[in-house]
Amino acid sequence: MKRPGKVLRRALCLLVWAYPLSLLCVYTFLRATAETFWGSALAVYLPPQGYLFPAPLIVLAALWVGPKRLVLVPLGSVLFVVYFVMGFHFSFRSASSADLTVVSMNVDSAHRGSKEVVQGILEHDPDLVFLQEIAFRGEELAAELKTRLSHVVVSGQFVVASRYPLSEPKHPGSSFLWGRERTPQFISLEMQTPGGPVALYNVHPGSPRHAFMAVRGQGFTKEIKSGRLFRGEAAERVRKNVDLRRFDLESAARSALQGSLPTIVAGDLNLTHMSPLFDQAFGAFSDSFADAGIGFGFTFPSKILWMRLDRILAIRGPRFVDSYVACRGLSDHMCVVAKLELWPPST
Repeated sequence: MKRPGKVLRRALCLLVWAYPLSLLCVYTFLRATAETFWGSALAVYLPPQGYLFPAPLIVLAALWVGPKRLVLVPLGSVLFVVYFVMGFHFSFRSASSADLTVVSMNVDSAHRGSKEVVQGILEHDPDLVFLQEIAFRGEELAAELKTRLSHVVVSGQFVVASRYPLSEPKHPGSSFLWGRERTPQFISLEMQTPGGPVALYNVHPGSPRHAFMAVRGQGFTKEIKSGRLFRGEAAERVRKNVDLRRFDLESAARSALQGSLPTIVAGDLNLTHMSPLFDQAFGAFSDSFADAGIGFGFTFPSKILWMRLDRILAIRGPRFVDSYVACRGLSDHMCVVAKLELWPPST
């Protein structure tokens, strides 16, 4: 293959090096501003696979320009996207036996049918189930869950089902946000196991969907032509959407941190891998998929996955030994399955 001329070679070489530098700049900017700048707040919910689209052309350019080792630059960039931007995890599965199998799922109002949703969940033989966004299907879902799990609590948009006795749910006290009284979107309760009580939190904060609707306005084409998109006229609504999500999540995390029991927190947290809010609120918690999963752990949207919104977390004792996502086709979310030791032996 004929080598490019001197000017073209320099241009292509610059392009090859610009790819990783631009990725690093975008990643750093989003991580630093995702909770403060409206554009970044939305960008972290876009498909991260898009960062890989230039890679094949950059690889070809590197091979054409030479030397051969230059191809390591775009290949390293791909690894950066896979591990840091997309959040790939590789964990060695523990040989320890699990005390508890936990499933968490946003059931999307059980539009696929309560029986079908619960049957799909029960295929994983759970000891503990957390459901969110149950809408008006609470009693139907509870009845189906009781065929395998004796203890079921329905409260608002949440269901918790367990093999072990459950306490009455506690609702967080209301607080003021933007001068209005609001109750954080989570419930807490206790599960009485043979080894002692365990605190449970079922969490589902405000959705970023409303922020995207605000930016979309009358349609992206009209918003661009009118200039409203570039003027950031939806910025205030996006900021309030972020504040609402922060309010819900920080309230749940603060309540869980103040306890003294082994604690499991599960739910649709509506945060992506790129959002710094997760680290700020739940940095002290262990994450089932990060600790014991393999892959990306994407849970939404279930047809074309690109976001890990749903999580199972723990603090003060429980140790995850396995975790994976499943339940495709039962909701617009996948479910998260985690196996854990409630009281792992001390080392």
